[in-house]
Amino acid sequence: MRTVVAVVTFFQIFSFCILSTKGDLVRLASCPQGVDGEEEEYSYINNGVECIRERIVLTREVVDAECPSSEYTLKAGKCRKHLHSSIPATCPDGYIRQGDYCYKKCPSKAWRQKYYECWLSQKTLPAKYMICPEGQHRYDAFCCTIGEDCPAIQCQISGVPGQFLYIDGVCQRKGHAMVMTMYPKPNQAPCPENLISVWGICQEPCPPQYRPSKGKCELLPCTFDPMTQTIVKCPEGDYLAQRSIF
Repeated sequence: MRTVVAVVTFFQIFSFCILSTKGDLVRLASCPQGVDGEEEEYSYINNGVECIRERIVLTREVVDAECPSSEYTLKAGKCRKHLHSSIPATCPDGYIRQGDYCYKKCPSKAWRQKYYECWLSQKTLPAKYMICPEGQHRYDAFCCTIGEDCPAIQCQISGVPGQFLYIDGVCQRKGHAMVMTMYPKPNQAPCPENLISVWGICQEPCPPQYRPSKGKCELLPCTFDPMTQTIVKCPEGDYLAQRSIF
């Protein structure tokens, strides 16, 4: 399986595309800008597994309810002129009344509302909603040239050792071990200057960030979510991921 390299981005990942070593275009499939009457500006993002829309909250405009004239007194949503005479207060077009106040309507029935807020709940869509450009087919959450297998996609995270592959929406680094030559350790004596002592033997020092173990140097697995994280947390320490725009 071929491997291609993608620079990690923290922006709209549904627009991200890369080239394989053969020049084949590989990209995350596009998610819709809205389904079943939802507003197009509140789009879904392909996170490498499914289309997801985060919870969206809007603040509603609030104005005072209105009475026909200054002869009326507004109280509990009623315009009162005499002790036993009242009419409902009114609101401008596009507002709904709750008590003595008018709240701007939410954009559509898809939105839930409560006093000062309108919100769309977080929602996910299955892969069937994903779209690929003409001449490509969808493979899981990715688009590949027709007749080609999707290559493995490698996350290139500057300054972090090891190889990260884009799997199930996150960048995952597989563990890696380097076999090191072992040398007998002199009795009660330190290892030569160019070697280190590991579990009673001498061997060459490990590369930076690798952990020494008997007969080998190990780089442990770690995972990084490019959608939500700016810090790559690995067993050997934390790294600041570089931001990029395609």
